[in-house]
Amino acid sequence: MYLNRSVRIMAFSVETETHCEVPLPPDMLTKDLDMRLDVIDGCLCVVCNNKYRVNIWVMKKYGVSESWTKLLSIGVTKHEPNHIVRPLVYSKDDNKVLLNCDDKRLVWYDLRSKTTEHIKISGLPFVFYAELCVESLIPLDGFDGIDGIKKEGLEKRKKKNSNTRDDFLSEGFKLVL
Repeated sequence: MYLNRSVRIMAFSVETETHCEVPLPPDMLTKDLDMRLDVIDGCLCVVCNNKYRVNIWVMKKYGVSESWTKLLSIGVTKHEPNHIVRPLVYSKDDNKVLLNCDDKRLVWYDLRSKTTEHIKISGLPFVFYAELCVESLIPLDGFDGIDGIKKEGLEKRKKKNSNTRDDFLSEGFKLVL
């Protein structure tokens, strides 16, 4: 959030319905940069781009200012001054980070050697959008879901009335012909 040239990260708690300011990474320069928020491995991260570098900071423990860690810093070439980088996922051994670069390339960044390796995938379109998909064993339309809470109306939906034409619509809606 840009306010009088200051940069702030604001958070909203759905549980308590309150908002608060999340501390920025220490020593993060906030002048002349493009800042975006992202998530990697369930942790908040800040991607800071300027004309010369891309810096990615990760907050290891949410809300704790001291837990900010600079994940990586990559120089930007003259040919790609508006380089947009998104961290996607860590490798299995946590030594590399998969980066989406400009929605045109996937790159492994080695955190130890600070080198990059371009990934070639046959059939990948020139421009693409990569997103991380997290599997879950919790059913989307769950019954007796989390903490034993039963969704209202589940029993009503099971007993479909074959005489009405609107039995395929969501509860609370009626088809008018």
